[in-house]
Amino acid sequence: MGGKSAARAQATAQTNAARLQSNAAIQVAGMQSDAALKAAQMGADGAFAAAGMVAHASQYGANLQFEASEKAIAEQKRQFDTTTDMLSPYVETGTRFLEDVNEASTLEGFADRLRKISDTDIYSDLVGDRQAAASGALGQSGLTRSGAAAQEAANISTQLAMAIEGQDYSRKVNQVNVGQAAAARQANINMGYAGSVSNILTGTAQGMSNTIVQGAGQSAGYMNQGSTAAAQGVMNAAYYGGQGIMGSANAIGAGMINSANAMMANRQNNNQMLMSAASTAANIFFSDERLKDNMQPVGEVGGLTLYEWDWKPAVRDMVGTEMTTGFKAQEVEAKYPDCVGMVGDYKVIDYGNLHKQIKEEMREAA
Repeated sequence: MGGKSAARAQATAQTNAARLQSNAAIQVAGMQSDAALKAAQMGADGAFAAAGMVAHASQYGANLQFEASEKAIAEQKRQFDTTTDMLSPYVETGTRFLEDVNEASTLEGFADRLRKISDTDIYSDLVGDRQAAASGALGQSGLTRSGAAAQEAANISTQLAMAIEGQDYSRKVNQVNVGQAAAARQANINMGYAGSVSNILTGTAQGMSNTIVQGAGQSAGYMNQGSTAAAQGVMNAAYYGGQGIMGSANAIGAGMINSANAMMANRQNNNQMLMSAASTAANIFFSDERLKDNMQPVGEVGGLTLYEWDWKPAVRDMVGTEMTTGFKAQEVEAKYPDCVGMVGDYKVIDYGNLHKQIKEEMREAA
């Protein structure tokens, strides 16, 4: 009886130690998982912040380029307006006299302009002065009443009108030429102004586009890094969590097997099949829920609920009176049917096979 009590105590101690190891493995895995998630979050936050800064900087650079182009266009406009103001009087004068020049270029227009000159008071005074001077000169020569004197008097009127018209025509032609030159200069300035503004706008648009596209590319790169960091953190967290669950399962499984070995080593010699199964850590029998009282869930391993229970009186002589930890054979059979068998009328669990299948399933899930 003393050997059986010692075996029960040893089994209980091994079960408790396995439970402690299981809890420690879960806690360590949780800490590692949390650390992985926090590191991933920090990396993702940093990458997304960098992406925002790059996008903001690229937009700011594009705005500066736009402001610079506005200033350049304003300066071009100022120079254009200044030059236009300088040339406008010449263009206007040339345009105003162009009609007179065109009129004088025809015979009818020329005659009309001579008549207009002849009708002015200034012309009459000039003609009178010229004729008086000519009469004085002819008088000294004694020719005042001759045909030559009459012809000279007639010529004075005609020559003076034509001279006045010639001078007026030349002056207006010069004004027209100056106006045309100013107009041509203004046209060249207009073309230059339009070209300069077009170049500024084109260059600015291209520069802004390049800046924004480059910034967008860099931002996308940082965002991709942030997403990668976050995804890697989640994967690492899942890995550590899986490692903790596997460690917990290994600890619990090892404790259960060790407990079973201790119990089975002290069972009756006539139950050789049970002792052999326990000594090889392959089977723990009497897992049928019909043999158990006061079952309480204490955890979960591999999707199965882990219980503590008291054995019913009918089997206490064989398995003892201490609290035992394990699974329900009926629940194990539903998920791992090849790990459950029968001894007599009751279900038993092959814990060695069950332990292997739980580890393999958890490894695939991780």
